[in-house]
Amino acid sequence: MSSHKTLLIIIAVFFVSCLFSPLSAQRHWQNFMDMKYLDVNNIFLSLTNHGTMGDGYTYPFGAFWDVPIYFPHQLLHNRKIIFDQGVWLVGLQENKINVVFEKWFTLYEPGPIVDGKAAIEIHPEDSLRFRMYRITRGDDSSNPDYAEWPADLGAPVDKNGNPLFFGDQMLWTVYNGAAENCQGRDLVNDYLNENFRPMPVEIHQLAYAQQGDTSNYFSLAANVVFFEWTLINKGDSEIDSAYFGFWTDIDMFEVWANNPQVDSAREVGYCWSDVPGSPEEGIPPAVGYTLLYGPVAPSPNDSAIFKGRFLPNYKNLPMTSFHPIGDDGAKVSPLSEPKKLEHYWHVARGLDISGDEIIDPTTGKLALFPYNGDPVTNSGWINPGFFGGGAGFVFFSGPFNFAPGDTQWVMIALVPAIGQNRFDSITKMRKKVDLLHSLPYDSLAFGKNLPTKIYEKIHETPIRYELSQNYPNPFNSSTIITYSIAKSSFVKLSIFNIRGQEVATLVDKKQPSGRYRISVNMKNLPGGIYFYQLQIDNKFSQIKKMILIK
Repeated sequence: MSSHKTLLIIIAVFFVSCLFSPLSAQRHWQNFMDMKYLDVNNIFLSLTNHGTMGDGYTYPFGAFWDVPIYFPHQLLHNRKIIFDQGVWLVGLQENKINVVFEKWFTLYEPGPIVDGKAAIEIHPEDSLRFRMYRITRGDDSSNPDYAEWPADLGAPVDKNGNPLFFGDQMLWTVYNGAAENCQGRDLVNDYLNENFRPMPVEIHQLAYAQQGDTSNYFSLAANVVFFEWTLINKGDSEIDSAYFGFWTDIDMFEVWANNPQVDSAREVGYCWSDVPGSPEEGIPPAVGYTLLYGPVAPSPNDSAIFKGRFLPNYKNLPMTSFHPIGDDGAKVSPLSEPKKLEHYWHVARGLDISGDEIIDPTTGKLALFPYNGDPVTNSGWINPGFFGGGAGFVFFSGPFNFAPGDTQWVMIALVPAIGQNRFDSITKMRKKVDLLHSLPYDSLAFGKNLPTKIYEKIHETPIRYELSQNYPNPFNSSTIITYSIAKSSFVKLSIFNIRGQEVATLVDKKQPSGRYRISVNMKNLPGGIYFYQLQIDNKFSQIKKMILIK
């Protein structure tokens, strides 16, 4: 039995003991934990106000994908794709490593931070307000979550003060890492023999999905879930060299055959299966999470997207490292699970848990993204196979300085895909990721109908200027660049080489408001790194990187 499953049994025993303990302990478990489901499309998942996907015992947990896939020998994991997931924050606080995370167990407590303390500890009478809130388009005040929408806690509202809808169904909650008496922290400290201190970070979590054609398993609307996290430093000291991390334990098809892999160019971590499968026995899916918008950092003459708004002189940080986890019991780096404070600090910076550099055996070079090969073409560093039920990964974006009162924001999408075979599943997952990165924020967050095909035209009128990541990327001759302009403007779209020399001008004229896709053929240029820049009326400028492979 893997060690994280053993830990869950310990938690279950702890929970049962709470039922017979004094009233205060019962209140902690019975009143302070809440779970609700997101179930508007093919993906069905549970989320709690502790930053988890269910606790595994008092509630069903994980994420299921409602597609016609057979799962041989896995009656308990039928159509499951995710066991658990959670947000990490790693950094230096007063020159000491500090971490807050959810990883099969949670260091978070429900509610905001008030006067530097977890509100749940100083205002337990408000515990029911610190619940999960679930609303579906068309709801009104007959739904208590709609009627009691906690705008004062940070829940998004429109100009009239009503809940602001993202997608067709959304779940919102707030939790924090500042609780002094966090029972999860006590359990983790005892289990790992480590002192995980409180971290005064408040997190607003938003998860949402669109309705769509549930018989179409490529449709973005029916087969994607979006997550947005707003992080606020409510402490008195800076969190220096901070890294946002996202961890997941993917359980799909045969749980012992989930291979962690990363496509760093697409900023997607995923698991695929080394079990071939068949139409009779089932085709393994590919399950990925892609970073759509990372934390922001100052960057003169650049621009970022922050909660859907244009932010000049900043940039969105990309995925900066990836740590595959073969299983919680794996002993050999780079597949080892971080368990100590220094482990988290090391893996956030792209090292193994011992702090050593990771070398790609196929190139002999430093690897911040272990297993960044391509299983479809069998090229590069491929995960050799899997060894247990705790397979998954954590990826990071950073570093950034997180001063007291600062707010950061991150957006990620869960993207499962199924094809004609296990490799085609990876290909289809990548196509969906490429399409997501080609769309502006407003289409992802508020668009009623996301496109189902790569080249489907988007009809909505954009309300912001935005340059999207080209797709595919990397590419070997041609690629697509998409951009949006909010009003009639003079537009210049140019390509530069790594020396800053302009090698092509794609657009240099006045254009009406709208969204534009430009097909770019670079077969006559040498392979390498290039940059493309969108300039609008000399007021807006945004630059993206692309990679040409020859």
